Amino acid sequence: ASDKGKTSVQHSVLDDKTQVPLVSVVIPTYNSAQYLPETIESVLSQSWQDFEIIIVDDGSTDNTQEIVEAFNSNKIRYIRQENSGGPSKPRNVGIHHARGKYISLFDSDDLMSRNKLAQAVAFLERYSDLGLLFANFEVCNERGDSFPGTFLDEYQTFRDLPKRQVDEKWFIIESEVAYN
Repeated sequence: ASDKGKTSVQHSVLDDKTQVPLVSVVIPTYNSAQYLPETIESVLSQSWQDFEIIIVDDGSTDNTQEIVEAFNSNKIRYIRQENSGGPSKPRNVGIHHARGKYISLFDSDDLMSRNKLAQAVAFLERYSDLGLLFANFEVCNERGDSFPGTFLDEYQTFRDLPKRQVDEKWFIIESEVAYN
């Protein structure tokens, strides 16, 4: 019998419906076991703690599952599915299982700055009419050395978008502009 299209969900203590987190951090992964411990730790170490982590394993052949299980955290849910060939389906599966009011999409080889969720939630609560929030990021090497500048600054399209600065680091791009 084929497992094609099957998804298995491991439930955690957080699955108690009385404990609904404000943020669901969705992390799609495929053969990223070497990076995953630091990624998970960076999310678990957030200054703001009202979140769940949903890790969607897209058919990894490495020890991804063992890495996730070693954390033994009630904030983490692990979902394994057959390989879909890219991050879109695992992201959508994670979104489907998310219980948070807000959803944070995060890659399995990235590190989250300690106050990322606190700042994002504060911004979303302040500007409650927003439907999407994205953040710039720094690029660093495996030793953790950061490179000058930030990623989005390199894109002419992003620089050319009309935006309204609402804080030192925060801008609003109206959806009519972003999607046209």
